[in-house]
Amino acid sequence: MINCFLDTNVLLDWVLDREPFDSEALLIIELAEKGIIEAEISSASLFTVTYFIRKTQTLAGATRIIRDMISIFSLLPTTKSEVQTALNSNAVDLEDAYQYFTALSHPSIDYFVTRNEKHFHRIESKLPVVSPVEFLKIVTAAK
Repeated sequence: MINCFLDTNVLLDWVLDREPFDSEALLIIELAEKGIIEAEISSASLFTVTYFIRKTQTLAGATRIIRDMISIFSLLPTTKSEVQTALNSNAVDLEDAYQYFTALSHPSIDYFVTRNEKHFHRIESKLPVVSPVEFLKIVTAAK
C-alpha cells in the first residue's frame, strides 16, 4: 500500500474548499478514508489547520473537522532532530523543511505530497516530492 505524507497546503485545500485545488485534495483524502492508501500528517499541520478553520467555524465545527482528520491520518511528531536538520538544510522555506524532514524520518512514507514543489528543489531529495495531481496518477497506475 502506498503511504504518503500530506503537506499542510493540501490539508488546507481540503478543509477550506480552496478552489481549484480542493478536488485533488478531496480525492486523496477519500483514498485514505477507503484504506486504498495510507496518509500521514504532522502535528504541526494539525495546529495550522485548527488556526485557519477556527476563523470560519464554531468550536464545535472545528472540533468535528479535527476529529475527522485524526481518524483518517496518522499523526507524526516533529522532533528537535527534524528541526535541526531543516535549519541546516538548503531549504528556501523553513516550515516546508520541517514538514519534509518529519516525513523523511519515517521510512514507511513513499511520497511527500505538496502544492509547493518549488520549495523543495534545494533539499537533498531522498523522498519523492510530488503534487497532488502527480500523486493521484501514481496511485492510479499502481492499481
